[in-house]
Amino acid sequence: MDPALSRFPRESLRNLGRTGSCMHNGLFELEGVILMHSVGMPRSEPSEAQKDELLCPRNSPFVERLDPDAQGKDDLGAFLRALTEHKYRIRAPVSPPISDA
Repeated sequence: MDPALSRFPRESLRNLGRTGSCMHNGLFELEGVILMHSVGMPRSEPSEAQKDELLCPRNSPFVERLDPDAQGKDDLGAFLRALTEHKYRIRAPVSPPISDA
């Protein structure tokens, strides 16, 4: 792996259906992210002054155009939502009675 990429956190896809908005600015829902990757993303290179800045946005070389049909987009969304764990309700344990002793 490229050492420059190792300094960035890797987000998990687990529970993606419950996390709400996506991307670095939180402006996209899952369908928007799938659409954006389907048509491809613009590639921009940081300027010389920005190349060492950790917060400067960079495009991953691993991001490629998907170009699926409508069924493929639906299937991808369903797969990503399937990685969401079931939410279990657990009843709080009952405390034993307090004795006067």
